[in-house]
Amino acid sequence: RSKARDARRIADMQQIQNSLELSYDPAVGYPANMVALLVKQPSTPTEDPQGNSYVLVGNSATLGYNLGICLENPDGSQGAANCPTGISCSGKEYCVAQ
Repeated sequence: RSKARDARRIADMQQIQNSLELSYDPAVGYPANMVALLVKQPSTPTEDPQGNSYVLVGNSATLGYNLGICLENPDGSQGAANCPTGISCSGKEYCVAQ
């Protein structure tokens, strides 16, 4: 069951990334309040299967974002260097950056 929940978390992260890419404007970058944008889109998940919030932080240095969640198993972990501040999961992070 934990691997299924992790698969759902990873799929959710990809869906969040797709939502962010759809709102990207080449002239100004990503929306200033990305979290509010995601909450307005009911099909975009904001929590994992156990009710933990996905962490999304705008990155002003790159005009991008960092997105992360803790997994239950280390098998699917990736991108620890891309984790937003506050994500530390002892090698079980799944983080992406744009």
